[in-house]
Amino acid sequence: HLLTEVKGEENANITIHKVQLLGSETQHIEHRYASLADSASVQYVNVELGGKENIYYYETTLGGVESNIDHDLAYLGNDNQRFDISLIMTHKGRKSTSNMKWGGALSDASKKTFRGTLDFLQGSVASEGGEEDTCLLLSDKAKSISLPLLLCKEDNVVGNHAASAGQLEANKLFYLMSRGFSESEAKHILVESMLRPIIDKIEDEELGAKVLDVARGKI
Repeated sequence: HLLTEVKGEENANITIHKVQLLGSETQHIEHRYASLADSASVQYVNVELGGKENIYYYETTLGGVESNIDHDLAYLGNDNQRFDISLIMTHKGRKSTSNMKWGGALSDASKKTFRGTLDFLQGSVASEGGEEDTCLLLSDKAKSISLPLLLCKEDNVVGNHAASAGQLEANKLFYLMSRGFSESEAKHILVESMLRPIIDKIEDEELGAKVLDVARGKI
């Protein structure tokens, strides 16, 4: 069980990178809470590859003027892995911004559930929030559920959410295979191309290389 509490004071700049490579029979539960004051900024980068049952709860309050959060999360599931992700993003401060991007792939009988809430409270004038969830399904038994929710009590705000789940695009596979790659190699390239932008944000080069090796072994 992992618990993280972040308190961003005025003008604070906080970065948290997390790589999860737990064993295949492990239950992993993470709670993460953050509150941000004026001009405070936090960046989260999550790479979730291990564990059997993974449960995540993230709650952030953007209380300050021009407070900001960027949250990227990459996941890769196989066998009977489960990823259950819940996120609540509350905008209170004026001109606060939030940007969440989740991307991953599921094979075998793995499953991912995402619940994301953007809540704009009264007073959060000129604030903007976005959440994007993209999932590649590499098996007919894999399952992705995405439940984005937008709540608003303020007029002058922008809220965006997008969710997509589907098989690899046949034309992209065909293009790569026409260049000499096998079907398996082409699938590896397409899945890695989606995960790589998030993995590349890991500042430790040795750790980033290890993550890529694990990811390539799971695709």
